[in-house]
Amino acid sequence: MPRAKQSERRLAEPSGKSDPILEIARDMHVPIHEAKDFVQALLLVGESGAGKSNLLVHHFLARLQGGEPAVFLSGRRFDSSSFPAGLLSKVVARISDAWTSLESLGDFLEENDEVLTVFVDALNEYSGPNGPRALLVSKASQ
Repeated sequence: MPRAKQSERRLAEPSGKSDPILEIARDMHVPIHEAKDFVQALLLVGESGAGKSNLLVHHFLARLQGGEPAVFLSGRRFDSSSFPAGLLSKVVARISDAWTSLESLGDFLEENDEVLTVFVDALNEYSGPNGPRALLVSKASQ
């Protein structure tokens, strides 16, 4: 698989934030591992079948194999258009019954000097209230 040249990548800064959008083509190798040290959020967009889900799963499994905390979520399974509420119900509450907020998770990660990488696939397939755009906007505002 050929490695993407900088000129082949299309980076944009939506709503004035520094979270890049990286558009990939089917035949590109995207070095996400290089981006993880300076990017808080990375939105991967591309045509159906481009390999976005496979790329996310690959990096999710690499994090787990490396002993790093990571979670993989699907937009199809969110119950509301609030990304924080989805993260709370799908991740935090399942780790510990004592944790009732995202702050509980944040405190735990900080105390243990850990970073949790959250991979979310298929945001566009969320079919709950207000549709996928609301879930994406909720995530982008975090």
